[in-house]
Amino acid sequence: MRHVIAEAATAQTDTSLIAAPGAGNKTVIYGLYFSSDVQQKITIEHGSTALHAQFVPANGGSIAAFNARPGSGETILWEAPANTAVTYTSSMAGNVVVEAWYATHKS
Repeated sequence: MRHVIAEAATAQTDTSLIAAPGAGNKTVIYGLYFSSDVQQKITIEHGSTALHAQFVPANGGSIAAFNARPGSGETILWEAPANTAVTYTSSMAGNVVVEAWYATHKS
């Protein structure tokens, strides 16, 4: 499993979070973490399709999204189609951190 962190202080549109994994492969996401110092909406996307949208509270508010149960091992939260990048869009300027835990699987 890999881990990636994206940080920005300006509003973002389709900003790369996880690069396309190449022909015959897809990205599977096990967990996401969002933080912002302003109230806003952060959307995780592949192409023009939203995988997940999260409203984040202001003043350093954070939200974590995981899909694993104790003792169940790794469980996929979302997956993108083959050879598609995963991007994020933030609704306004503000210090934002987006973290993702992911892996590449054969499609």
